[in-house]
Amino acid sequence: MQSKQILITIGFFTFIFLNSFYPINAQFQTSIIAGIDVYQIYTNPYTKESMHSRSSGAVFSGIPIGVQLSHGIKNNGIALEAAANFAPLSLDLQEYKGLGAIGFPILLKYNYGALSGTSTDKLIGYSAGLGVQMNRTEWFGLSKNYPGLKRTFFRTYVLELAVGGGVGGYSMYLYTRIGAGADQALSFNIGILSKTQLFKSRQNKIRPQYQS
Repeated sequence: MQSKQILITIGFFTFIFLNSFYPINAQFQTSIIAGIDVYQIYTNPYTKESMHSRSSGAVFSGIPIGVQLSHGIKNNGIALEAAANFAPLSLDLQEYKGLGAIGFPILLKYNYGALSGTSTDKLIGYSAGLGVQMNRTEWFGLSKNYPGLKRTFFRTYVLELAVGGGVGGYSMYLYTRIGAGADQALSFNIGILSKTQLFKSRQNKIRPQYQS
């Protein structure tokens, strides 16, 4: 399982590095995603070996950061997004076992309006995405009071919905991402994100005429 964790981490940062140099034209964009989670909670898969509390959550602690590679035409776009969500203060209030949680979502998204990054007449936009998220709780290690309890990465299949606004290559939006996996595993994130385009196309010289 440790080798899988290493491969996931290497793949994530390789994706960010490669997309930082992706050639941009009038329809392709590379954007940086960053923000804060208002609330998040992860529930580990159920196992017969442990009857302890399986969840770990946090309020105003999660720090999402990632990259989005998108292709858009006017008000419509599709995007591939990879991110990491760090929550160093996440904990289990019922049974404290350790601090920290982390999630790695990878999403295929449809963006509309201002969130497409290519709109010249919309100030408001919407987004919907599907994907997979790797999660782990008690990131900083388990307490010695739970010697038989193990925490590893677990998978959830996620749906994300978002609404927000923006101008040109910058947008800000409220998002909700909920996921479910095997053995009653769950993940839930809600927060505020910003998306900043790394490069601006020189080919798009249409003067914007924004409207909501």
